[in-house]
Amino acid sequence: MKIGVFIHLFEKTLFDEFSNYIKNVLEIFDDVTIIFTLTNNEESISFYTNIIMNYFNGLKMNNFSLNVIYIENKGVDIYSFFKQIQFVRTNNIKLDFVLKIHTKISDNPRITGCWRKQLIEPLVDLNNLQIIKNIFENLNINNPIRPTSKYGSANTQKKYEIGYIASQKCIFQRKYDISFKSNLRGILNVCNKFKNIQENYIDIIGGTMFWINYSIINKYLSEELIQYFSKDLSYGKPPSNFNNDIYPEYVFERLITGPLCFNYTNILINDNITENIDTNYKPEVFSFYSPSALCNQFYKNELNNLTNIINS
Repeated sequence: MKIGVFIHLFEKTLFDEFSNYIKNVLEIFDDVTIIFTLTNNEESISFYTNIIMNYFNGLKMNNFSLNVIYIENKGVDIYSFFKQIQFVRTNNIKLDFVLKIHTKISDNPRITGCWRKQLIEPLVDLNNLQIIKNIFENLNINNPIRPTSKYGSANTQKKYEIGYIASQKCIFQRKYDISFKSNLRGILNVCNKFKNIQENYIDIIGGTMFWINYSIINKYLSEELIQYFSKDLSYGKPPSNFNNDIYPEYVFERLITGPLCFNYTNILINDNITENIDTNYKPEVFSFYSPSALCNQFYKNELNNLTNIINS
């Protein structure tokens, strides 16, 4: 199992916090590619050489490679994500799953407590990581199933393919964007241009921090799509969502865990309500769901109404 950890360390003062997150991943996984992005200046170069490298050299582990990319301060964590993907492709690095995290310091009134920690901590808890590893190794496979009718084939396959794993507290319903219709229009523009991307989705992870199946990145995030988003990224932080203009940072935040993961089995990690200490069994913590199945059963009318709202 080949794991990527993509960290955009814009706020270098948070390195101690993030180093603990990464160390937990290294405790569980055996083949990890760590890619930092830092702002391209002398301070960042010195920080990487004297602080980051020293820390990881001191871990005395041999199960990871350490890499850095110095980038412009634009597109917040989205531009850094694109540069990390391009780095992986240029260097022919093979990955199965990626943990994407960044040093978010803003808060959201819908999220109780520190938004950054609510996003990241469930994904890097040591017990949760062991379960996540088991999911990656054992669930992300094809499983034969019985035919569902007399017309079914004995070779019918059901694919349990993981899309993303993220914090349940940070999931936003799509209808949240009724107040920000420019985001809905931005997604529609992407789907009109890139025909392999479906416009349907029912929710997204607000904050763009998650584990994601790297096959999704390979399937959808072509160089053409990366350039489509990159050309209009803002320098520094983009303006507020209340502005009626379309900002690619907010559109991509919705795209990556919305349309791109719509047909996959996604996993939400809830608060640790109960735990069997002997087995680390957490039935109330890990929730499996398929957005496309939910759409077909419960949300089809709502999606039709949202389509009308986009065009209003």
